[in-house]
Amino acid sequence: MKKNKNKYLKPKTNSLLKTDFYKNSLIILACAFGIYLLRNESGPLRYLVVGLMLLLLYKLIFLIQSAPEIVEEFFPPKVKFEINTKPIDQFIYKSSNYFFGLSLVLILFQIRRIDNTIHGINLFFKFGLYGALFGFIVLYILKLISPTIYDTGNRRFAITFISIVGFFLVTAATASFVNYNFPKEKPKSSTYLIKRKSLGGKRNNDHLLFIEFYKNDEERIEVSENEYNTVKEGEKVNLTTQKGYFGYETIIDIKSIN
Repeated sequence: MKKNKNKYLKPKTNSLLKTDFYKNSLIILACAFGIYLLRNESGPLRYLVVGLMLLLLYKLIFLIQSAPEIVEEFFPPKVKFEINTKPIDQFIYKSSNYFFGLSLVLILFQIRRIDNTIHGINLFFKFGLYGALFGFIVLYILKLISPTIYDTGNRRFAITFISIVGFFLVTAATASFVNYNFPKEKPKSSTYLIKRKSLGGKRNNDHLLFIEFYKNDEERIEVSENEYNTVKEGEKVNLTTQKGYFGYETIIDIKSIN
């Protein structure tokens, strides 16, 4: 009797996943289009916008939860389960999880700094995309190091997701750190108008000011509770900013003129 030399169990497919994916994707696109068309509505239609946003979020969560299975359906892995996992594959898989945890820690330390950078969202996505592109290069290098690294669906999805998102976050956080800590110019002070104030975050612990830096260019900055309480909507404040290494100005001080 011949021994079974196959080390793997072949995966099964589920065509219903594709149907659900297409259906939910169309719903998400329709909701996004509806939200865009009704974005300026202030009457009863604004409740429709809220409903569309909730539906979009629900369907998006569903797609995220089903992402590993969806990827497997469109791009079937070579194997479903490994009986014997190579040490190098196991090492890369575990290391990627630690790397993702590190990326979350780094971005958490820079969130407020990015928030208090003029056009900080632009910095976040610009350098984050550079990081994501580098993540694709890393995925290719890992394939060269271990050709079997992407043989199983779960490991392939985890490493791909972590590499792209992880490097996105690490690069964005690093860019924010470098931009702030290695300025190109000396601090300067200017007067700006506070358009509005708001409380946000869990239990309204975030104190936010929306300041008009240029015409039709409103930026949100996070301040301390004391700074928040000493300024009012519609009044002007004196901001001290400093141009960072990458040319993005960071806010280092805020004072009420009155």
